[in-house]
Amino acid sequence: MSLIVTANIDSELEITNNSNVFKPYSYSNRLLNTLKIPANSQIALQSAKINKTGEIVVSKSNSVFGHYFGRPLTGGGSNSQSTTSVPFIGYAGDEDELENGRRITTNVIGFANQIQKGISDRAYHPAIITSTSSTVTVAPSYSTNVWDGYDWTFPQQTGTSTTIAAFNFVDVSEGETGHFSVDGSGKTVTGDRTVGFQVRADNFPIAQNNGEVQMDWSAANSSTARSPFFCGLSRINTRKDGVGGIVMPNAYNPSREGGGNGGAAFRNSGGVAFCDICIMRIGEELRVFQSGVNSAGAGGGNNELVMNEIIYYGTHNANFGSIYNLRTNATGYDSVKFKLNNEEISIVLMKGASETLLVDYTTIAAAGGTKNEVTNPTTCAKWALYPHFGAKGNGKAITLDSVKHYTHYPSLATAADPTRYDWWQWCEAHETQTQWARFMEARPFNDKNSTTVLAPLKVNTSGGMDGYENQLITKQLGSNVEEIFLFRLTQRCNTGELFGFRGKPISPTAAGGTNLLVNISSISTPTLSSNVSLFVRLNNFTQNTMNARMGTQSKIVAHLPRFDTSGNDTGGLYFEPSERVYVDLNNPTDLYLNSFDVDYCYENEQLCKALVGKTITVFHIREKPK
Repeated sequence: MSLIVTANIDSELEITNNSNVFKPYSYSNRLLNTLKIPANSQIALQSAKINKTGEIVVSKSNSVFGHYFGRPLTGGGSNSQSTTSVPFIGYAGDEDELENGRRITTNVIGFANQIQKGISDRAYHPAIITSTSSTVTVAPSYSTNVWDGYDWTFPQQTGTSTTIAAFNFVDVSEGETGHFSVDGSGKTVTGDRTVGFQVRADNFPIAQNNGEVQMDWSAANSSTARSPFFCGLSRINTRKDGVGGIVMPNAYNPSREGGGNGGAAFRNSGGVAFCDICIMRIGEELRVFQSGVNSAGAGGGNNELVMNEIIYYGTHNANFGSIYNLRTNATGYDSVKFKLNNEEISIVLMKGASETLLVDYTTIAAAGGTKNEVTNPTTCAKWALYPHFGAKGNGKAITLDSVKHYTHYPSLATAADPTRYDWWQWCEAHETQTQWARFMEARPFNDKNSTTVLAPLKVNTSGGMDGYENQLITKQLGSNVEEIFLFRLTQRCNTGELFGFRGKPISPTAAGGTNLLVNISSISTPTLSSNVSLFVRLNNFTQNTMNARMGTQSKIVAHLPRFDTSGNDTGGLYFEPSERVYVDLNNPTDLYLNSFDVDYCYENEQLCKALVGKTITVFHIREKPK
């Protein structure tokens, strides 16, 4: 019947018109005379000419990556069982802005900012955390004025501070029973009931850069037969109402049998408790426990967390040939100090300022200590460990003397969103994500029943994490037979082309690094071609189509594939379908129109703002064949 030619502007050179009605992706053409369309007509796209920029269109389909910090992954992740971390999966940009299929159109500089935002949201190690974000920077790289990719820098911070008072003690007793008071200095907690108390100091976690936490138990210990107390470090756990209000990881099973599970003994100081590492008085004896799994246990699953006992005494310990009796030595040691050196936790007992090593890895292993006689390396679930202690008995008290922490790390007591910088808290806030911690914490080195021992890495001479590297995961790792954990965790990673790591699922480390700095650079020029197709929408006509993706009716009349008639996907593009697809206008009577309102959008109906310059859209209208 007739062709209708529409365009947003007059000149091909007019590329900066910002008028709301003349944008290349959304425009309106007003007719000088009213157009009469006969009853029972149809409309189809005849052709379209657009200019798609080389800008980057970011969506969840091309922006998923993993940020990894730890012992380097090699062989596509085949060594993951001997590492203590996992890739942290995120988006290049603000995840909320990409929900429901939305897209962000940006240039190479804007995309660098998007990447930096995404990595900062998935940076969890305290050495690369600041009070507001992270130390990570991302910038475009150029060779002889030609853009060839991106440069990432990951500096580590080393400054530490020591807090000695005004601690924010939180009641973490079973059922939140309270029964304690805090002295005026904010460092001594005293129980006021015989059932005991249990608290956690929610200020700062112990620093990996030779951090220390010291607690004085002298007012909790006594020469009586029963005087239970414990002092330790714990990740931030939420209260689980379904199990009596216990503050613990959802994978913790205090009743799992198999010998040496400290959970059963963690019932005398404010009820059931969980610590990642602790000393405890059981009966008259000093015992030591660390969190892990016990695949030989009974009752529950092999990857459930338990409190495995460390046999600190014996021929492998020059200081403690036999188990230490706290009742008969009630006036002996009065304090405990936990020390953290990257992955190695050491525990020393103190009398005044004098220190005696109780257990570690380095010293005890050198003296013949083996599995379950040494401390296991900390994992990324334990990167933020806070003081945690409790005691039973009216008037029993424990004093938190000091916490040495990173200066730049935000205080949990005042942080607006702690899930932003603590991976474990992020996992608990996104409940299904704790499955990845379960896989990681069930690795052989953390299993009481395995003979596998993994020597913890320490800090280097500059105070950085020795042997650690930052890596970007841009493609799925592992396989669905071996390394199934990594295979599932990284299956959505899809940024190899946009980040510039074509054919490299794990980014290589670039030159120029130091003890406190890791550099990463693109190894191929990122691909700017869009991986999406467009749709033509005619807003003011009477046709109705169905957008099943959105679950709603639509005004879309045509689909433009990714590549045009000549096989191009950026620049000037021309589309002419080999066969027109007509859509009914649903007009039983003549239709009178005086404008054409045209949009170019994605399948989610969001406007495609990657178009510039002049857009020409030609429609064909005909009467419906009888």
